[in-house]
Amino acid sequence: MTFRPITIEVEGEVFLTPVSDHFGFADQLFIRRTFRDRARILANQLTDLIHKVQRGDIGHRAFVRQSMAVLQKAYYVVFSLGALSVDSFHVTTPKDMEVLNAELFGERRFLQSFARDLSRGALEMAPEFRARLYLSALRGVFELGRLEALPAGPYDWILGDADHCEPCTIASVNGPYKRDALSRISFPVVPGIPGSGEVCRGLTKCGCTLRLRGFPVGETLQLELRDILDSIMMEV
Repeated sequence: MTFRPITIEVEGEVFLTPVSDHFGFADQLFIRRTFRDRARILANQLTDLIHKVQRGDIGHRAFVRQSMAVLQKAYYVVFSLGALSVDSFHVTTPKDMEVLNAELFGERRFLQSFARDLSRGALEMAPEFRARLYLSALRGVFELGRLEALPAGPYDWILGDADHCEPCTIASVNGPYKRDALSRISFPVVPGIPGSGEVCRGLTKCGCTLRLRGFPVGETLQLELRDILDSIMMEV
């Protein structure tokens, strides 16, 4: 049987595999540029799909299907960038794909609810603002990729340059943590991924990060990406 490595491919570009053009050569300039481009593409595509539903050009099922397709592309690229930010030789693993697909499965439920509200005109917030939440979530996906390329722990929850909510403050004092339940170290599992909305009351605006003890790599870049998202959201 021939072994075929798992690959992440988006629109002809391959990530996290030895055949990738940037395998072993992913610098921060490449990561920032690719992140900005993919975030802008996602913002434009989601905005276009929202307008199509509002005009009646597509139905609710088509909206969910097409939105999931653009989210999948964005999540795959940004997850890959997070992994490359700490290990330019990281290769996609089955666990990487499980983590990514679990994130996307969770998004489907929110998109279905969003589609129903759009179709009924029963939105509690402007649709453009709701779309921005998906854009903001890219920072959490980047952090997820960063952690998958790092060892299992121990991790500390580092408070960021923001007004700290109670859940984040509690998370910062209850560490150290291990990355997930399968990690064979005697620490609790991290309570969530900063920037994903799992812990912080500020949801995706969270300024915190997870730091592998003695290895604070990628944190400055992660906060730069938050600023990139803020600038793109002003355009939406």
